[in-house]
Amino acid sequence: MLEVAIARFRAFQELKTELAQARNSLADRKLIERAKGILMERRGSSEDDAYRALRQMAMSRNQRLVEVARNVIELSALI
Repeated sequence: MLEVAIARFRAFQELKTELAQARNSLADRKLIERAKGILMERRGSSEDDAYRALRQMAMSRNQRLVEVARNVIELSALI
């Protein structure tokens, strides 16, 4: 009985970890989409061009895409 309880606890912990990862991934995706929208509006560019610009900024600065997206959002709030 104890082994079953331990197995269920481990399975629950794995599910909890997967849920947290999914939530983080969704939050990151939302930030990227918001940054793309800002670039599309300000530059008058297409969605593909905005995404390409974000990726290029991330690569040139050696940052994650979501970090660049955060920077774009923060800078847009200042302007």
